[in-house]
Amino acid sequence: MVFSGAQRIEGLERLKGITVVSKEVLEQERIYDYLHAADATIFGKGSKEGAVVSSTAHLILGSGCPIVARDSNFFELMDKEVLKYRNPKEFKDCLVSAFEKDEKYETCRKAARKYTEENSSQKIARDLVELFRKL
Repeated sequence: MVFSGAQRIEGLERLKGITVVSKEVLEQERIYDYLHAADATIFGKGSKEGAVVSSTAHLILGSGCPIVARDSNFFELMDKEVLKYRNPKEFKDCLVSAFEKDEKYETCRKAARKYTEENSSQKIARDLVELFRKL
């Protein structure tokens, strides 16, 4: 599955020996249906100048679907939460890890779950309320 910042899903599906390519713009609930069914999602965006954060990656992290991502500044604040690659061999290794659900994959899933819990909107809202109470 390829996921773009415009919430567009491109997928390959085999039906009766025929490969079907689909391209859709989806609502968030439908995006999670695809992410829950996928072994991994690929995020191939390279680095950009300046400070960047991937809202798409944060959306995906909450689904539990592992992210195979190019090692770029979009992920400099994440370490084990995504399966990063810098070259074709590392890309293949990350995909194999996701398909085989090996130790590297499990480490990624646990780190992603912890990251989403620590950065959940509920937790941040509680922290902000507590900050305002202290003022």
